[in-house]
Amino acid sequence: MDDLISFSKSEDYYRGTGRVWKRGSIVVIEDIDSALNLKTSKVTLCGLLDFVDGLWSAYRGERLYVFTTNHVEKLDQSLIRKGRMDKKIELSYCNFEAFKVLVWNYLNLDSHPLFPEIIELLAEVEMTPADVAEHLTAEKDAGICLEGLISGLREKKLASEGTKSSEKTNDQPGKCSDDEWLQM
Repeated sequence: MDDLISFSKSEDYYRGTGRVWKRGSIVVIEDIDSALNLKTSKVTLCGLLDFVDGLWSAYRGERLYVFTTNHVEKLDQSLIRKGRMDKKIELSYCNFEAFKVLVWNYLNLDSHPLFPEIIELLAEVEMTPADVAEHLTAEKDAGICLEGLISGLREKKLASEGTKSSEKTNDQPGKCSDDEWLQM
């Protein structure tokens, strides 16, 4: 929040550095790593960079560009260099701090008897904030929403443990998982 407040008070600073302060619109290119396969696409990296730079220069003070990716390591460094991409934000899985913000925003709660179990499960299970928010908005009753979240977290935990178990089985020489037996 402090970052946003600081930004809102920094028009002169941004104007002096030649960077955008007030933005008129947002251009989003989602999953740039998979939406644009530069090896099989007719679009070249050079063409993509010309497109991005052309948009930037044509609408310098009016646009904010957002590229999303699940695999930043697959992106060419020239696409994500400083000056072209000014800010990189990693959206990680939900932890308890993020959960507290979500549960306050959606259910107006700062504590609940189910929070300890949720804390424990969030430490063990990878669930996105969007998935957590979906559980928190499923019903009007906070208790039902939190119980639904716990159920969702438990299901993910069981699924994760099942995956780990089959990976261990596959690591043993001469052993096959059920899926591998079916494929034989």
